[in-house]
Amino acid sequence: MDRLCPHCQHKNASQASYCAQCGYALSDPASDDLSIKSVLQDAALSIEEVIQNPAVQNAGRKIGQTLRQAGADIDRAARSEETKRAARQAVAVAQRAAQAVKDSVSDGATATTAVGSSSVSSAVQPCLRCGTPNRRESRFCASCGAPFDDQPSSLTYAVAHVSDVGQVRSNNEDSVRVWSFAGHSLPAWALLVADGMGGAASGEVASSCVAAAVEQEIVARWNASDPKPEDLERWLRVILRQANASVYRQAQSDPALHGMGSTATLAWLEGDRVAIAHVGDSRAYLIPPSGPGWQITRDHTMVNLLAAIGEMTAEEAAASPENNLLYRAIGVAPKVEIDSYIRRMQVGDRLVLCSDGLTRHVPDEELIAIARQHIDPANACQALVAWANQRGGEDNISIVVALAKAGASGSS
Repeated sequence: MDRLCPHCQHKNASQASYCAQCGYALSDPASDDLSIKSVLQDAALSIEEVIQNPAVQNAGRKIGQTLRQAGADIDRAARSEETKRAARQAVAVAQRAAQAVKDSVSDGATATTAVGSSSVSSAVQPCLRCGTPNRRESRFCASCGAPFDDQPSSLTYAVAHVSDVGQVRSNNEDSVRVWSFAGHSLPAWALLVADGMGGAASGEVASSCVAAAVEQEIVARWNASDPKPEDLERWLRVILRQANASVYRQAQSDPALHGMGSTATLAWLEGDRVAIAHVGDSRAYLIPPSGPGWQITRDHTMVNLLAAIGEMTAEEAAASPENNLLYRAIGVAPKVEIDSYIRRMQVGDRLVLCSDGLTRHVPDEELIAIARQHIDPANACQALVAWANQRGGEDNISIVVALAKAGASGSS
């Protein structure tokens, strides 16, 4: 290997003792390792001298004292009652948050409902118009602009409903019910849309069973005690759980009905509040006189679930041939999770409940526009049915429309 002269950078033969270019004495290769060791020893001695320097030692003692003091302060802070209290509070909040999530699953409450009803609600408040969570100190909804300090108002309702067999099927598996409590000196309404499934006559039996069970529970519980406004969501969830048990028992008792089930969207209108309990892919909409309308309920379809977790787009979900495949329905299992919601109504608002026989043919934007075009809820129902039938009417079409009014209530 050539030896490089450190003086002139000339390359010399490996055995050369002097540089052939400038005459510089080249070190003995055998002594290179010793030279390196010598340099390292000198460096070590220099470091030792620095360490032994009184100024450096004094600085080191100060650094040590500072670190020990910091450690003591941290230990004291960790042991203080204030820190322990804060830690307990943090753990409690985490536990309550976890319980809220658990309750939202077991009770079927939506995210909005869970936020609004859980103990972490001090941080947020859900808008009772569009359902968007807002900061607790907000005076207006960041999404729709609705004020949070509105005083409750007294409203009455004009209500109409229709159920049409459609253009393809020979039987109607939907059940629609409207109950008015005006005769009980109460301006309240109960509304139900149930869409049965199971093939042959099973779907019709299932939805009829839901309607019968709901009516029985509403009458029984209403006669027992008037539900308070804050209890309405829970009350409606209990009613649908009873309906689920009734349908499931009937399905298990008759092999011909095994596997039948139904959707159920149940609403209670009283004053300026509407409480809703929901299972399946029937829907509830809140449609104000102008501006955006809102789908209140969430579809319990497999494609909607896949869209929610990002496995497909909303457009792909809507166009999928499997968009009526449910992962949650009334009567197919001993227990069912129930979603629940509460919203605030205003004069001129329309509450629309419908089966998927309408929404598979009429997009939300058109549904909202058609509902607004008709002051009479009965005319709105007929116009929506006609629109769905013009586009194929592939399923039964069931609709309830309730118009909020400041005057006397009526029904069609």
